[in-house]
Amino acid sequence: MFTQKEIENQIFTLHSSQVITDRDSADMYGVETKVLNQAVERNIELFPSSFRFQITQDELNNLSRSQIVTLNNVVKTEKTNRAQNIKYFPYVLPNID
Repeated sequence: MFTQKEIENQIFTLHSSQVITDRDSADMYGVETKVLNQAVERNIELFPSSFRFQITQDELNNLSRSQIVTLNNVVKTEKTNRAQNIKYFPYVLPNID
């Protein structure tokens, strides 16, 4: 269970919208990121086109420096606690009030 503060810390601003990464959203639901993305892809007709978008290399670089704790596109995984290169640019989901 995440506290409100922990959730707020995972939200950042991109394209003038508050968003959360697919990875953080999947963590909140207790599923792997790929499982979340597969579920969306399989049921894409249920979601509006603005439901999620994939960030670009430039956006990732800017976020890495300012809002997300990553460095040079490297993240630590919970399972290994080791750094691994990001293979795919993350999707972000706008904060829906």
